[in-house]
Amino acid sequence: MRGWLRAREWSFGTRIGLLLAGLLGLFFVAAIVAIRVESDSFVDKRVRAEVETGARVLHDKITQDRERYRLAARVLAADFGFREAVATRDAETIVSALANHARRINANAALLFDPDGQLVASTPANQAVAAGALGKLMQAAQAQDGADGIATFGGRPMVVVVIPVRAPNLIGWIALGFDLNDSYAAQLGQLIRGQVAVVAKDPAHPSLTASNLPPDARAALVRALGAGEVPLLPGATQITLADTTYLYVATPLIDGGDAMLLDLRSLKEALESYDDLRNGMLVLLGIAFLVAVAATRSLARTVSRPIRRLASAAGEISAGNYALTLPVEHHDEIGRLSTAFNDMARAVELREAEIVRLAYSDPLTDLHNRAKLGVLGEAVLKRDALAMVVVLDIDRFSAINNALGDVIGDVVIRECGVRLRSAFPGAEVARLAADEFAMLFGADVCVPPEVVWSRLEAAFARALELDGAPLDIALSAGIASYPAHGGTMSQLLRNAEIAMNDARRHQAGFAIYTPELDLSRTSHLSLLSELRQAVEQNELRMFLQPKVCLKTGRVDSAEALIRWQHPRRGFVPPFEFIPFAEQTGRIGQLTRWMLLRAMELTRDLAAKGTPLTVSVNVSARDVQDAGFPEVLDALLAQSGGAPERIRLEITESGVMENADRALTVLHALRARGFTLSLDDFGTGYSSLAYLRRMPVSELKIDRSFVQGIHRDADGESLVKSTIELSHNLGLSVVAEGVETIEEWQTLVRLGSDYVQGYFASKPLAVEDFIAWRAARTPFLVEAAGSGA
Repeated sequence: MRGWLRAREWSFGTRIGLLLAGLLGLFFVAAIVAIRVESDSFVDKRVRAEVETGARVLHDKITQDRERYRLAARVLAADFGFREAVATRDAETIVSALANHARRINANAALLFDPDGQLVASTPANQAVAAGALGKLMQAAQAQDGADGIATFGGRPMVVVVIPVRAPNLIGWIALGFDLNDSYAAQLGQLIRGQVAVVAKDPAHPSLTASNLPPDARAALVRALGAGEVPLLPGATQITLADTTYLYVATPLIDGGDAMLLDLRSLKEALESYDDLRNGMLVLLGIAFLVAVAATRSLARTVSRPIRRLASAAGEISAGNYALTLPVEHHDEIGRLSTAFNDMARAVELREAEIVRLAYSDPLTDLHNRAKLGVLGEAVLKRDALAMVVVLDIDRFSAINNALGDVIGDVVIRECGVRLRSAFPGAEVARLAADEFAMLFGADVCVPPEVVWSRLEAAFARALELDGAPLDIALSAGIASYPAHGGTMSQLLRNAEIAMNDARRHQAGFAIYTPELDLSRTSHLSLLSELRQAVEQNELRMFLQPKVCLKTGRVDSAEALIRWQHPRRGFVPPFEFIPFAEQTGRIGQLTRWMLLRAMELTRDLAAKGTPLTVSVNVSARDVQDAGFPEVLDALLAQSGGAPERIRLEITESGVMENADRALTVLHALRARGFTLSLDDFGTGYSSLAYLRRMPVSELKIDRSFVQGIHRDADGESLVKSTIELSHNLGLSVVAEGVETIEEWQTLVRLGSDYVQGYFASKPLAVEDFIAWRAARTPFLVEAAGSGA
């Protein structure tokens, strides 16, 4: 492992050199192996060819010798004097003729047999002939006028030629024999320049008759023949004798005979003849390898030199030195690489600048982003003794985005950025999130918070024109100052966001951070954790605020409002837990509790003959929940209530988050018998087209349009138009937040159907509401005086 780690630290030139040297080494090793394999294969093929050729030569040689012996025997058999001596049984003449003729042809034995195959004379004398050894030859000779074969004379195997002697009838047989001994094998070996062995082809025990093999190889062949390990096949066969490998071919000494002639060639000796050539080639390969290594080293240095220069330049670029330019000395690959490197350095410089810009700016508005504002803020806090951070949020932006689309939402975001920069040219403006902005004021541009808010109101007083249609943009702002509200930029941003959330929750426009807001935030989080327990421990209460019919003065309906009587905190106002419950998803639990209590109350009042319709606020989450109608089915089954006595109040913003899905849910609720009321009308962004599609039967005008209506001609005209539009659509109208007799009388004049507010009654506990209803119905303004 340590060696490998060190190898990883080698220079590029070293690695190139080692790589090329390794490749060359592999090439030369492959070349050496190829030479060895090819030479061995060549020698093997050559030896096989030689042994097969030698076998043919031996066969031809023996055939020639046999023909020569036959011719010699025929000459003797045709000699008149010899035939006369045979006919007269002149033994001395016969023996003399046999001996003379044998000497002339180098025969090792010459014999004469009578026609019956009995030996008449022989030379050398007393030649022992195996019984029946010549019987087959004589029969063949009689049919073919001569024959040859292998026979044993005097215990020695010989090639024997048998020729009949006729005068003109058969008067005898001449047999000439030639020894199959080591001398004859040596002569044959000299002829083919190889080793020869004569093997008696006995199926049970083949034996070696003659051979010119070395003694140890001869002995090994004898053992192999005795063990039956020498296949006598015509094709080239490999055999190992005394650690020497031979190729041999076995051919019959005489066709149809009982002796085989083996032509053996030593592979070792054949290879030795090529050793000098092979060794010479290996030396040349070694020299070539050394030269190639030296050339490789030089090449590696040549290649690595510009690479090292490029590496050094890359280090400079990584350190931020983009002005470095590599010289382009050649127009080869290295030169093109240097040119490309220079181009890359310029491109990296441009991309890095773009990356830095994108990392610290918002692509939609081209304002600073949160990261850039943090950097700028820390610098300002180090430099200045006074600073201020303002965090702003667009009210109901999600409703704008969902109702008008992402494209319009982006237009609104960009317009907000333009107006903020225009209103506060000395401040650093940033976009923190989707609809959240922030401004940083240094000591030289700090102004009082009230001045900041007045400038914001002035900047956003003008409606945004979208295809000729005006869109009002409202903001909530939170302000935190340095060093009073935090010593770091992250603390100031956090505290400004807390103040902004408080301003939005109380619809105050803007708020300045105070430590109490942190305590309130902590308290809210604690309240949320206790909210489930409040439901389980029956700490919640349902209050009712009557809705008075302006035509009859009757109170046949009321709005259900939730109250929390905490065992330790006492009365907890709804605004302290309802908004957080909506943000965290706990609002559904509260809605279900209210619906169940409203259903039970309407059931009980209907049974007593005093029916009442109760309105329950439904959250945006419920309106967007496809399973909400089934939830109400279960509550009806549990309570035994009637759906027509429950009116579900929905808000524009809740519907517009996903209008199509919400409309599906609303139609399902209407089909079950529930009546629907559109709450806070005029504060959202819904269009008349959507209003016509909503299955609502009631429209509630928000208190912001009702308060002071008798003093506001424009406001009165707007409410009147809304009432007329609602009546044209078949909807009844409820005016919320009526607190004075003047507002009441104005709404009567404008044609509102119902009013709701403190002028009639504040929200009451259920028991108090029942008592109030019994005492004050019908509700008459003259009797009410200044209100309830």
